Amino acid sequence: MTAVIRFSFLAVAVLALPARAAEQLIPDEARLLAGEIIVTTQPVPGSGQARVTVRGIIDASPDLIWPILIDCGNYKTTMPHIAESVLLTRTGDLTAGTSVCTLTAAMPFPFSDLVSTVAAVFEVKGNVYERTWSLVSGDYKTLSGSWRLEPLPSDPKRTLATYTAHAEPNLAVPDFIVAAAQNSVLPDMITGLRQQIKR
Repeated sequence: MTAVIRFSFLAVAVLALPARAAEQLIPDEARLLAGEIIVTTQPVPGSGQARVTVRGIIDASPDLIWPILIDCGNYKTTMPHIAESVLLTRTGDLTAGTSVCTLTAAMPFPFSDLVSTVAAVFEVKGNVYERTWSLVSGDYKTLSGSWRLEPLPSDPKRTLATYTAHAEPNLAVPDFIVAAAQNSVLPDMITGLRQQIKR
């Protein structure tokens, strides 16, 4: 291969990189496409609880899932482990707005249910749908999190849903027990959305 041919080949390869990057597989795509719900944790400085991230694919486009996520007043019927949900205030429309809700998280015996009032901001930017929330008051030292929906590059009619939460409840139990409970329960958030979409 001459130097000119080699240069031409490399130039074509380099020029092709941006297009390939746009088509690059999402992290753990094979596992996600197989239906797996992936849970990862990240330590939070100064906190006894890690930030938990849960990812899964839902067989619906983001715009069909979005109304469920921003309707926090209806979480009692749409979200697992929520015993009660009350919408206090809401502004905006489907594309952007805020809400404040009081939620009661059902806890297993012998623990009492956890009540919290959370303020949320939600917004649609292009094809990315995101809702974030933080604690106003309640049975937690700290509580924050987010939902993020984005269509799969390979199939816009399917959604990669990412749920992130950092919660430190005021419970008189060891942190590792709380962490184990969260890691087993939080994947149900993705499972719950899958079930809602099928209805």
